[in-house]
Amino acid sequence: MPMLQSLADKDELNEVVKNCVVKSCELMDAGVPLHLNGFVKTHDAGAIRAEYEACSATELEELNESFTCAGRIISHRSFGKVAFFHLMDRSGRIQCYASKDLMGEEAYKHFKKFDIGDIVGVHGKLFRTKTDELTLACDQVTLLTKSFRSLPEKHKGLTNVEIRYRQRYVDLIVNPEVKRNFVIRSKFIKHVRDFLDERGYMEVETPVLNTISGGATARPFITHHNTLDIDMYMRIATELPLKRLIVGGLDRVYEIGRIFRNEGMDPKHNPEFTTVELYQAYTDFNGMMDLFEDLLSSAAAKGLLRGDVAAYVDIQDSAALLAEHRDHLGQYRSRLKIAGYKLFLDGSPQGRTAWVEQPYRGGEPGYRGYPVHQDGQVLAFLEQAQREGVQIAVHCNGDAAAEQLLRCYGQAFARYGRDIRPVMVHAQLLRPDQVPRLKPLGMVASFFVAHVYHWGNVHVANFGQERASQISPARTALDSGVVFDFHQDSPVIPPNMVESLWCAVCRRTKSGQVLGENQRLPVWEALRAMTSNAAYALFEEGQKGTQVLGVTDFAAVPRQVQAFGADLVLLDRDPLSCPPEELKDIRVVETIKDGETVYKNE
Repeated sequence: MPMLQSLADKDELNEVVKNCVVKSCELMDAGVPLHLNGFVKTHDAGAIRAEYEACSATELEELNESFTCAGRIISHRSFGKVAFFHLMDRSGRIQCYASKDLMGEEAYKHFKKFDIGDIVGVHGKLFRTKTDELTLACDQVTLLTKSFRSLPEKHKGLTNVEIRYRQRYVDLIVNPEVKRNFVIRSKFIKHVRDFLDERGYMEVETPVLNTISGGATARPFITHHNTLDIDMYMRIATELPLKRLIVGGLDRVYEIGRIFRNEGMDPKHNPEFTTVELYQAYTDFNGMMDLFEDLLSSAAAKGLLRGDVAAYVDIQDSAALLAEHRDHLGQYRSRLKIAGYKLFLDGSPQGRTAWVEQPYRGGEPGYRGYPVHQDGQVLAFLEQAQREGVQIAVHCNGDAAAEQLLRCYGQAFARYGRDIRPVMVHAQLLRPDQVPRLKPLGMVASFFVAHVYHWGNVHVANFGQERASQISPARTALDSGVVFDFHQDSPVIPPNMVESLWCAVCRRTKSGQVLGENQRLPVWEALRAMTSNAAYALFEEGQKGTQVLGVTDFAAVPRQVQAFGADLVLLDRDPLSCPPEELKDIRVVETIKDGETVYKNE
């Protein structure tokens, strides 16, 4: 008590804190403790809402059941003898009603000294207000912990980046999407652990301190082991010890481990992070792909995917997966959809394995890369997709691979005539004379347009200036009336659609030169490729891909947008009014999926 009074007398305290301290003193004078242990709760707020949200006012009156909850007061509205407040616990929030009649005059008098941020226990029965909100009518509100600091303003939220990083607990209190991220991360890691355990993998812990810095090219943190008198390195990967365990006879091992890299820090990079790394003997990359596909589908079944995932099944090696998961074909179930088949016709232009008509420069004379399949096999795969009416996405980078696809698909389409919107994936070296041939086949071109920046200089060396300038011929596709979209081929490069927007509009290489000025796109058309065209390529033009521009404040977005479960991406500036060279600096402020925030730029 003397300590609290002395705090109240300090001039440097702001008025809000002083008021909290004064109220605390008054509560203690009245015999109300500022903290109380041993409170027993019987229900979570989220569980109550999940079970009783659909109940009518009459049904709630007939329920005649009491509930005991505990949590933090996050909003408060007082109307003299009655008050409404929202209680938030680990599961969510619920509106509570307090009144002098229900609680008694003395208890209600104490309640009026409670503040936003205080942790309380409540007891009462459910009813519906005049606005039809499910509400707990409290006959008891017990102070469990008094807060001396007020929470950030509820409408603006906590936006100060420094506070969010350094006081993560405050971030968790006022930003619900942050708490959801923590919960989903925990559930997903548990799922990964259970999934691998069930398949005979053994979880291990490998040394964090190593005598060599191996497993990647990242910079390690260095420390000194005093007893051994040697420098040691915090691990930058779990790779090498796990491989040694395989050599030692442990056929299947994995580790969910912390990794440390002394490489600076920004919103996308942290010097300390968690990886899941696993190794298995007696398998190949096909076996590991099957494992990951099973992991993804099982995660979807448990509702752990936050975004929609459209997957393609390898028609050559894994066609049986489509038959096994037919219920996912063409429709999302637990956010996972099988969009169709995948087929590979060649390799990569930067790796000099793309199949091209004219030889590469600077290598073996006459070398043109190579095909994956001969025409007969390609035709059989494409006819299978046509016969079944299943979309097929075909990897082809070189113009020779593109020619094989156009030639063979033309035959399959002529025989069956199904509109399956086949996708030519990458289409890097698609020639101007080939582009118009996609349209009558209903074929979509999906350009890896970021090639211009990441490997443009390499392409000039491999193909010469003229051929390299025509990679990702998006403008030719636009002028030919061919539907096209963009992708990043992650993890080849990080998933950054803003970078792809800039690449499509400016077409600059890492050295700064413009590569293919005649293939530059207007900003609006580049945005269409990333939104409505991308939706069209997945047969989702009726649900996704609409562009909404010009909103400068999230508060200006109608509430109905969230109520109807909309998907939105909010940017920090308008791409249409932004100087083209500054497009790459646009930041994604927030991403909303089904009306809920799933990402917020910190």
